[in-house]
Amino acid sequence: MLIDDDILDAVRIQTSADIRPAAEALRDAVSERTGLLVNITHNIATSTPMKDADGRVLASDVFTPGEAGALWWEVPLLGLTSPLPKACRLEGEPFWCNRSGIYSRSRNRALEALDLSDFEARAFTRAAIVAPVHLPFGQIGAASFVHHDHAVEELSTIFGAHDEALALLARIFITSYVKATEQPREQLAGGGADKAGGRVPAVGGSRQDQRRYRDHPWPEAHHHSLSYPLRRAEARCRQSRPGAVQGGAARFSRQGALTQRSAAYHWQCR
Repeated sequence: MLIDDDILDAVRIQTSADIRPAAEALRDAVSERTGLLVNITHNIATSTPMKDADGRVLASDVFTPGEAGALWWEVPLLGLTSPLPKACRLEGEPFWCNRSGIYSRSRNRALEALDLSDFEARAFTRAAIVAPVHLPFGQIGAASFVHHDHAVEELSTIFGAHDEALALLARIFITSYVKATEQPREQLAGGGADKAGGRVPAVGGSRQDQRRYRDHPWPEAHHHSLSYPLRRAEARCRQSRPGAVQGGAARFSRQGALTQRSAAYHWQCR
């Protein structure tokens, strides 16, 4: 589907003052062509939402959540639990997904191996079209497009007709947003070295994100017993610093859906 140059120019951001008008243009362009709602982030590795020049969160102020009203941008470390950002790390082209699978134009065996259990609870939707945007310095942005009817689980027809157009709109908006709001890489990376040991956490964002993840009221789908990755990370800490993990199991016993990398982050020896 061809997109007029006027629309492409409207979603491109030159200065911070352009952020809100560009977001509104993106929302309207997607709605007029597909009827879908927009969820968008400039960095799947951080919980910091996209904001306009006045500091208002675009996700709540411009891109209205779907029927479920899930405030996905307030979930700490969503990039480590939701299958959507996980898939964005493995795919550079747009795809659509539901609980049955992840589908792109070309077969991607890495996507086929992703765990899609409890899909709706972890992804905050039953189905989505997703456009990954791979940026400099390894940063990944993403836009997901969801149906206003939360019961819809089939988006293959819309994907087949509009996937490239949606990906182009998402790429222009996200890349220009990052340029207009660019900060020194030390700040974007999460705050520099650890005061005690001079270490920067390898995954999971800032310490504030870690605390928010620990205290977040996770849905029932996340309340399962801790698995091998967490026990393995705990064992490593016990070997290096025997007293480092006392009480740790009690703190994290209510948190599920931990990957090996996120478990290792939470069990870092400090």
